[in-house]
Amino acid sequence: MIKKVIKKLKLLFRFYKGFFLLSLIANIWFSWIIIENKNSIIVIVIMLKLTLNTIIALFLNSYKTNEFHYYQNLGLSKKEILIGVGVIDALFFSLFVFSVQKIKS
Repeated sequence: MIKKVIKKLKLLFRFYKGFFLLSLIANIWFSWIIIENKNSIIVIVIMLKLTLNTIIALFLNSYKTNEFHYYQNLGLSKKEILIGVGVIDALFFSLFVFSVQKIKS
């Protein structure tokens, strides 16, 4: 059971690696916006981040079908991939914003 979960997490991180740089740049930019505006627009930034994640998911769904088939053959469904990557990205975003706020204060 645990080996199966670890295998799926490894596969999700391998898939996420393909657009990690884009996500990192977005996280830096959104964190900077939050800090410069003293947390007053955090809801707007979160909505922008969700919109960006939706655009990325649509891009992946349209242009990475071969990769989806590869990961499906390894035991991950498209739904698991998109939800898993969304959760990983949300965790990185939350961690990044929290870390930058701690450093700034």
